[in-house]
Amino acid sequence: MRLWHRVLPIFAGLAILAGSGCSKKEEPEEVVKPPAIDVTQAQPFQLPDAELNAAMQSARETLPGFIAESMDNNSAGTAFIVKVHAVTAKGAEDLWLSSMAQEDGHYTAVVESDPQVLTDFVIGTEVRFSLGDVVEWHYFKDDKVIGAQVTRVLRKRMTPEQRKEHDVVYPFPFE
Repeated sequence: MRLWHRVLPIFAGLAILAGSGCSKKEEPEEVVKPPAIDVTQAQPFQLPDAELNAAMQSARETLPGFIAESMDNNSAGTAFIVKVHAVTAKGAEDLWLSSMAQEDGHYTAVVESDPQVLTDFVIGTEVRFSLGDVVEWHYFKDDKVIGAQVTRVLRKRMTPEQRKEHDVVYPFPFE
């Protein structure tokens, strides 16, 4: 038997399969996004430190302006990020979040930090929270840090050596 007698049926079968696949348009599969993990607490997060609590309250009060700036396409600001105090059965941890959105009195955002305690919150996890869960927020504009209310309080308490170390990690003017 000649080779083409063996190969011809294979090519014919492939042509039929290929043709049937081309004539049928496949609908893209809808990607189902998992619901945001809700970390909303009944009471606003507080510390036993009046100055830090005042800084957190300032962050909460100014959050609407932060959100408006982050959604303004003409904003010169970059790297908009909010810190939320999250509590689960595993424990509590502050999470840095980006890509904020507001819906029905709550907020959603995506985890940007690498949690050490709340390891279920991998980078990219969507989180739902309320205003009382906000610890602080910041962004960069004109080579300066805008916001960072809690960080500013903590920087005042640092020794000159600690501030130098902090400036290596965050080389932007806080003052």
